[in-house]
Amino acid sequence: MKPSSPPLRSFLFAPGNHARRVANALSLDADVVILDLEDAVATAEKRTARGAVAAALSRPRRSLLYVRVNAADTEFCYGDLVAIVGSGLDGIVLPKVESATALATIDWLLAQLEREQDLVPGAIDLIPIIETAGGLTNLDIILAAGTRVRHAAFGAGDFTLDVNMAWSRTEAELAFARARIATASRAAGIEAPLDTVWVDLADEEGLEMSARTALGFGFQGKMCIHPKQIAPVHRALRRETQRSRMRSGWSRRSPRRKPRAVPRSSSTANSSTTRSFTGRKGFWKRLRPFAQRTSSDD
Repeated sequence: MKPSSPPLRSFLFAPGNHARRVANALSLDADVVILDLEDAVATAEKRTARGAVAAALSRPRRSLLYVRVNAADTEFCYGDLVAIVGSGLDGIVLPKVESATALATIDWLLAQLEREQDLVPGAIDLIPIIETAGGLTNLDIILAAGTRVRHAAFGAGDFTLDVNMAWSRTEAELAFARARIATASRAAGIEAPLDTVWVDLADEEGLEMSARTALGFGFQGKMCIHPKQIAPVHRALRRETQRSRMRSGWSRRSPRRKPRAVPRSSSTANSSTTRSFTGRKGFWKRLRPFAQRTSSDD
């Protein structure tokens, strides 16, 4: 298993082409900020947004700083990586991963760029987002590709669209995908995965419920689309973790009930019968007289 790091509870997205939102995100207490070059940036602005994201990598911040690039099979992914890989970049978020080949290709490209930039080999993290039926089906192969991946992420928005699934408030329909991703991550020896975003900004209770559900499935954190989601996510994960620790501690402290001692002798028929059947010796003691009578009859 790869070395583990402290749990990452919150991953806050910020549009890479919006300077004010980027500056605000870097001042917050999210565990990770993800500057987005994919969904949050219009196609016509994707190339120009790279420069703004690259400049943001050198700014002071309180969190780790990742960049979500465009998918590996788009015309933008290569240019995104070339523009942003350098000092100050903690990781890459790669969307819509469906094959081990695509993931291995991006991992190889990162290795070449790290070498050109005199960076520590493998220092830049790589998080694949599983958000299609193909990605979920091929997940075991994807995570066994021998890349730098330390944790995977789940994207329910595109996943439910891909499989024509209704995304409800209870998220009961996401149970299979969540269990699949958590189990595959464990089997691959990587860290616990990251859960999907919660899109209803007005429903804080639903957000906390979603975070607790994800933690129950074995996820370590949740992606966020607005700064006001950070505190509820941290609160939900902290409470559930504390409850889990309390249950674990109670289990460790609970004394095991000792088996009741069986008396060596008794004048009652019930205690005699109980004694004779409490183990092999008692059983054979009861059987021996019968065996002797049988042999003498012969």
